[in-house]
Amino acid sequence: MLIFNDLHDLYAVFVNIRSDPGNPKNADIVNAVSDVLKDRNSKGGCNAFRVALRPLGDLGEPYRFVSVDNVYTYFPGILKNPVYYDFLADACDELASVIGSGNLERVEDLADALHNIPILLTDPEMKSLPKQIRKYDLKFYRDKWDKTFLRFYDKL
Repeated sequence: MLIFNDLHDLYAVFVNIRSDPGNPKNADIVNAVSDVLKDRNSKGGCNAFRVALRPLGDLGEPYRFVSVDNVYTYFPGILKNPVYYDFLADACDELASVIGSGNLERVEDLADALHNIPILLTDPEMKSLPKQIRKYDLKFYRDKWDKTFLRFYDKL
């Protein structure tokens, strides 16, 4: 299971991809993140994304945070809802596919659509994916590139 603080790292990953959509390591980064989301039971715990990204080597200045583990003196919130993991994993799979296409504008737009979502999912009161994600965060990307993007989750 991931803790809420790990979702801040995922936010940083999406922001860094949005800032540098042509980074040749983006596909490896997204695949490592997706693996954590899909294998949440064995790779869970603090700093899960950081640990997964370290084997990729030097990822550059925006990823310096990866080299340092956060140590928490309190019990942080845990992301429990399996739908959130599936949603984020599917989003990462789409991002990896778009990165593979080489369309940098689309990579930037998708990373922009996704970057706030990990932070929104840290709300412990949230019982389902908030309408805000569908209505605002994904709307531009869906309207411009793919009207069906993650529509399955709209009903959950």
